[in-house]
Amino acid sequence: MSFYSEIMEQPAAIRRLLEAVRTPAYQQQVENLCEMIRERPKVKFVFAGMGSSLYASYIACSILRRSGIQAYAFEALELMRFDSSVIDDNTILFAVSQSGNSMETFELCRKYKDFSGLAVITNLKTSNLYQFGRAKFHLEAGIEKHSATKSYTNTVLAILYISFMITNRDCDMLFADVADLSAVMEKLLDMPVAPLADFCEGCTYMALVGSGVSYSTASHAALVLMEAARINAAHYTVGQFIHGPIEIINDRFISIVFDFEPDVRDELDRVIEYTLKYGGKVLLLTQRRNLPERERVMTVKIDCLNGLLAPLAEILPIEKLTLELGNRAGLCPGDLYRVHK
Repeated sequence: MSFYSEIMEQPAAIRRLLEAVRTPAYQQQVENLCEMIRERPKVKFVFAGMGSSLYASYIACSILRRSGIQAYAFEALELMRFDSSVIDDNTILFAVSQSGNSMETFELCRKYKDFSGLAVITNLKTSNLYQFGRAKFHLEAGIEKHSATKSYTNTVLAILYISFMITNRDCDMLFADVADLSAVMEKLLDMPVAPLADFCEGCTYMALVGSGVSYSTASHAALVLMEAARINAAHYTVGQFIHGPIEIINDRFISIVFDFEPDVRDELDRVIEYTLKYGGKVLLLTQRRNLPERERVMTVKIDCLNGLLAPLAEILPIEKLTLELGNRAGLCPGDLYRVHK
C-alpha cells in the first residue's frame, strides 16, 4: 500500500469506525469506561502519547476543558519521567498510540498495567498496547505502513466520540455530522493539488498555525511535512506566532493557517497580515465564504459547519500537498527510514 492510497482511504476508514462504534463489542468498551468514570467522584483525564497520537489528544483536552472537566495531554515519556504526580485515584489515563508499538507509550502502560484507571486507544488488536487497559478503543484504520494519515484521522474520530460521550453531547448527531463530512473529505481528496504545490514550491520554512482543536491539525501537519517530505516546518497557536517566527518571515516563508475557531479569528487575521507585511505567503484553510482575493494568499474553502470536527477534513489538503512536494523533490514521500511503525 502506497502513501497515496493511505491518504485516499481516509473517508472509507472513517466510515468503518462509524460502523464499529455501534457494535456490541465496542459499546462494551464504552461501558467499561463509564464504569471507570463512575468510580471516580472527582474524575480527571490524562492523555499520553507521542507524535500524532499526542496531537490528536489535544482535541479531547480542548473539548473536555470547555465543559469544565479537568483534562491534560502529555508526551508519554515526559509523563513517566517527570509528571507522574498528576496521576492519582481520580485519574483516567488514556494511552494513545496509533501503531500500538510506540516504545514510550508501551513503557508507560507497563508501569501502570495494574492501574484501574488505564484505557488505551490503538489501531491494531495484535499490537503491544492492546494487552493493557480496562477499556480498549480500536481505531479500525486498517494496515498503515507510511507516515500517519488514516490512523490519525481515525484517532481524531475516536477522540471526538469519547469526548462527546464524556461531556454528554449528542453522539448520534456526531455520527450524522461525520457521515456528511466524509463526503466533504472525498471532495477535498479529489481537488487538484498542483496549484497548491506551485504556490508553496520554493518556500524554505512553513509555519502551521491553528488554535483550539485546529492546533492538533497544525501540529500533525508540521510533523507530516517534516517526516514525509523533509520540509522545514513548525506548529504554532495564533498567539505563539508573534513570539519568534515573525522575526524570520521573508519571501520564502509561508504560513499555513487553519481557520475553524471563531473565538480567535481576530488574532488569526493578524497572523495573515504580519505574514504578508513582511513578504511571506499565506495558505488559508477556512470555512469562511466570500473572502476577497489577495496577492500572495491562496484560500482552500472547506464546508465544515461544526468546527469541532474540522481536524478530520482540514488535514487532507496538507497531506496531498506533502505528497506532491515530496514527489517533486525526488523523494519517496511517506517512507520512513529512521523510525519504524
